[in-house]
Amino acid sequence: MKLLNLYLFIFLFLFVSCSSHKETTKDLSNQNKEELRITLNDNVVFKNLGQKINTEYDEYAPAITGNGKILYFTSNRPNRFSEKGDEDIWYSIKEGEEWGLAKNLGFPINDKGNQGTTAIQPDGQYVYFALPQREDGYGNFDIYYSRLEGLRWTEPKNLGPIVNSPYWDHNPTISSDGRTLIFASNRPGGYGNSDLWITFRDNEGNWSQPQNLGPNINTSGQEMCPFLSLDNKTLYFSSNSGPGVGGFDIFVSQYNNGVWSLRKNIGEPYNSPEDEYFITIPAANDTAYICSNREGSINKSLDIWLAVPPPVKSITFQPIVVAVTGIVSEFNSKPLKPIGATLTIKDLKNDSTIAQFMSNSATGEYYIILTRGRNYGITAKAPGYLFYSSQFEIPADAKYQELRKDIQLFPLKSPGTTGEKPSVRLMVFFDFDKATLRPESFTDLNNAIEFLKANPQVYVEIAGHTDKRGTDEYNDKLSQDRAESVASYIVVNGKIDPARVKPVGYGKRKLLFQGDTEEIHQANRRVEMVLIKY
Repeated sequence: MKLLNLYLFIFLFLFVSCSSHKETTKDLSNQNKEELRITLNDNVVFKNLGQKINTEYDEYAPAITGNGKILYFTSNRPNRFSEKGDEDIWYSIKEGEEWGLAKNLGFPINDKGNQGTTAIQPDGQYVYFALPQREDGYGNFDIYYSRLEGLRWTEPKNLGPIVNSPYWDHNPTISSDGRTLIFASNRPGGYGNSDLWITFRDNEGNWSQPQNLGPNINTSGQEMCPFLSLDNKTLYFSSNSGPGVGGFDIFVSQYNNGVWSLRKNIGEPYNSPEDEYFITIPAANDTAYICSNREGSINKSLDIWLAVPPPVKSITFQPIVVAVTGIVSEFNSKPLKPIGATLTIKDLKNDSTIAQFMSNSATGEYYIILTRGRNYGITAKAPGYLFYSSQFEIPADAKYQELRKDIQLFPLKSPGTTGEKPSVRLMVFFDFDKATLRPESFTDLNNAIEFLKANPQVYVEIAGHTDKRGTDEYNDKLSQDRAESVASYIVVNGKIDPARVKPVGYGKRKLLFQGDTEEIHQANRRVEMVLIKY
């Protein structure tokens, strides 16, 4: 069977069969229908994205970056990369309040075959999608990914035989931290024709054996087109089973206390008497983009529609997150010199790694989604530069916002004894009036050890500072004791030559800021690692 015919067969089987608006599976009929379907909402603006995005052909599988500025989707429109009927991945960049003319993503992701439904990580640096029957494939459709290196996408890479099967694996959605993948598959062990499955990635990059999401989500019908909101707890998906408005409707489930809740139909006007297959929502949780062939679609094809607001009434708790974004660049570089740095986000309370990712090597940009109610540490590293560390807290009651944190890295230029001495404020913590390191300090001190081992030519000063309160004698002693405590940890645990690590207590003689607020006092209390020879 030719590839195109095989694709059409799969498409017809999964997207058209069992999509009668009247004949849907009723295996959830024993549940109270009011629990499964929300009240109609007439205060929603629903708008076709128009001819810059949609055509007489099918446009579907919208996937939006976390900042809401780039929209990826799949279309089978004819173009110079593929023949009529082949799927390609397209994208559009938002220009003000309007979307720009869609462009083909091009090689190496698109080719003359089919490139299926797309998922994008919030920072736009990784894209996940489905490809059929490639030489490195394992089944009818496999899930692949590609990384944006600078301004070019890498060759698609198969996720491997743990995730992919000899069957149909498609419709991926990726969590905001890149550690959880949910996808549709008709592999054995499910409840119906197509189920949703979940797999987790460990710190070494290995994916776990996929697990079925269970009967609160999957039925004897077809479940597909998942979208995991950026809180990583709210899952939307399409199904042709259960109480519905049309053929395929969008449902939602939320993860709480270790369990996915019983799915709910998100109701009208998000669902229509026709078919709705996909939904995507940016970090601000203020809009939704839905694929549908409802009335008003061009040539009655699948189009992408804008819905304002998103279906907030269908969920128990709102997926409120905070975005942290910025540019990593060389210190005082003019023009700006972007750096492709490795960034690590940690929860300082338990020293757990929340995310590790790269800033874009061409632009230096990074973007990460974080949850509320935590004290975070952020570290940036790049070869030939002094590492950067800082901490920040996101209150439990914070509203959605984009925190801007631009990062400048000091270059290690040789010989390094001229100009401003590079320094980094170490994330170290002490109890009041004490010089004993608290355990949450060890993460950043280990960064210092790693840096000194990688750069044996570097000599540093560990500079202790206090705020202006207290006597000179008291502050000099406390700052010296704390500097010595830090230096001792580095020397003993890193087996670093003591001659390379000089502790100095400055007391209150080098205040960064003047004033009497607690925020100013906190900024002045610090331990810095200053490069004195590099």
